[in-house]
Amino acid sequence: MNVCGSILPLEDELTDSQVHRFGKAQILIAEDDPTMAQDLKCKIENLGYEVAGITHSGEEAVVLAERLRPDLV
Repeated sequence: MNVCGSILPLEDELTDSQVHRFGKAQILIAEDDPTMAQDLKCKIENLGYEVAGITHSGEEAVVLAERLRPDLV
């Protein structure tokens, strides 16, 4: 079971080596409230999905989605 204690790096801290092409479905979280974003991350991971990244603005989500190519934003 996931304890959700880890903090995921924000979009400017992600590298291409952190991008996985196969395996769990990847989800990019776009949420301006940091507490809500971490709660969503925990819930998504507990459902068996991988969080590709977290961003706090819609514009950054578009850029990050183009770079990381998640399954869902």
